[in-house]
Amino acid sequence: MSKPVVYLAGLISTEVPKSLYWRHEVTPRLEICGFEVLSPMRGKNTEGLMQGGLVDPNLTSKDILLRDFNDVKRADVLLAHLELFGSTRPLLGTIAELAWAWQLNIPVVGVAHSANQYMRHHPFTREFCSSYHDNVWVAVDFIVNYYGRS
Repeated sequence: MSKPVVYLAGLISTEVPKSLYWRHEVTPRLEICGFEVLSPMRGKNTEGLMQGGLVDPNLTSKDILLRDFNDVKRADVLLAHLELFGSTRPLLGTIAELAWAWQLNIPVVGVAHSANQYMRHHPFTREFCSSYHDNVWVAVDFIVNYYGRS
């Protein structure tokens, strides 16, 4: 039996390191609990990224878009961190991933503080997210308990 797959969606900004680190923090817990984890950061050297992480000189935009789209298609559930970590950049790529998941009927577990009006109460994000949690660890526990196979 194959492992359930979790895709880690959210802001990618080299200017805001916490937007990158949370993926490294949650991956071991998900893997220990029997999940395969797909991160849009895998195979990327953060030192080589440009424009705050928007540009990888080794990849085209189509390379990035197609791999992320195919990862979302493979996922059984998305863990979407919807906070900006103090960045002013909008979550454009993340919103696209949420829309793909919605279209493909893949559940999205969102992480957004209850005061985050845009991510918690906008009609699109409310429909995109199957559930919301105030912090990533509660969201991870929810995924393990609800979507795990053990």
